[in-house]
Amino acid sequence: MRQSGLSILCILAIWATPLLPCHAAVADNVPEDAERHVPAAERKPDSPRRHGSGSPNGNELSPEMVKECLAVAAEIDPQLAVDLRGLRSRNTEAFEKQLRLSRRLFAMVELKRRDPAAYRSKLVELNVDAEINRLAEAVRAARRTGQDKDAELLTGELRGQVIRQQVFNIKSREEYLCRLQELTQRVESELGLETDSAAFDRNVEERLIQLCSETESRPVRIALRPRGGPESTGDDQSQDLRPISPENGFRREPWGRRLDRPMRVTVLKLDPEMIELCLEVAGEIDPAKAAKLRELRDRDADAFEQKLRHSRQIVALAQLKKRDPSLYDRKLVELNTDAEVTRLAAQMRDATRNGRNREAQDLKNQLRGQVILQRGFSICARQEHLGRLQELVQRLGKEVEQCRTPEHFQKAVDERISHLLKEPSPRPP
Repeated sequence: MRQSGLSILCILAIWATPLLPCHAAVADNVPEDAERHVPAAERKPDSPRRHGSGSPNGNELSPEMVKECLAVAAEIDPQLAVDLRGLRSRNTEAFEKQLRLSRRLFAMVELKRRDPAAYRSKLVELNVDAEINRLAEAVRAARRTGQDKDAELLTGELRGQVIRQQVFNIKSREEYLCRLQELTQRVESELGLETDSAAFDRNVEERLIQLCSETESRPVRIALRPRGGPESTGDDQSQDLRPISPENGFRREPWGRRLDRPMRVTVLKLDPEMIELCLEVAGEIDPAKAAKLRELRDRDADAFEQKLRHSRQIVALAQLKKRDPSLYDRKLVELNTDAEVTRLAAQMRDATRNGRNREAQDLKNQLRGQVILQRGFSICARQEHLGRLQELVQRLGKEVEQCRTPEHFQKAVDERISHLLKEPSPRPP
């Protein structure tokens, strides 16, 4: 049973939740939400993030959440639930730590709350995956001991489970394709409304009214690329759409194989060339900020490197400049436009408060031109976003159609079985 529990841990790791962005604190002029595709000028101020008692990162675990986690664990693998209960009786602190790190278990609890039908379907998939692992190990053991007849019978059972697994994964990709198609239609509809001349003028006027009513300026922000889950189409889509292969069981390749593994953190590599590029980017955004960074580097190299690592969006812009200079130049223009909007809005509000009505009107006219530029950048970003979505839908649609063909289906099943029945490589001592 304990071996079954370990298999379930691997299965939960395969069913990975969407990757979490790990953006840290940033420099003054490039805030932490720089990857959103909607310019900050058109967004509401971000509310602070809070972890509730039901969050795996929260300070406390509510009794209700603990009860639900144990119930889900029992439905996945009874031995897993027994082990967790035993750990709780022996060491409550260690149990809570283990539970907080069990992010996939929390994901299953959230899925059960949100969509019981999808949760039951996922349980079936997990059971199939566990059965595949059990049968594959049994076949390998029978072959090692020369029990060829038993191995042949077990291989037939294994083939049936692998076929079920393949059907589940094709269905999952079809559902994902449907969500992408719905998203594409929605983005296309919204873009059609935004490009309407009357709607464009109305949005510009609404933004001007908003700027006139603000009492303080906000940080300048810049859009790098769309962010998050199935609705994004940037480089992160490679995590969701890597080719189906027997090695990953026709699904996304897992980033971890243990339920209790903490979330992944990307370590930034700052070689001398990248450091100079970051300082160059900082100088193009804010010369005063770049001067402070250079002064810090001369005074304390370790503190400077730590500061630069925390300025993740400056690093992201430096990487963008290295990868695609033309796109970087455009983003820099957007950033300068946002800064100009912030400056003109502050001057206009000051002139209005002090009764300099003529000056305020002139500043408002200048501000209108900059807001029109902002709206243009926003529409261009949405058009590019739509184009990437359409390419993604087309590519995934072809892949799903290929998976449905009998030849591809049979080949995938055979390759998966061949991979499962390979003897694992011996671990180094």
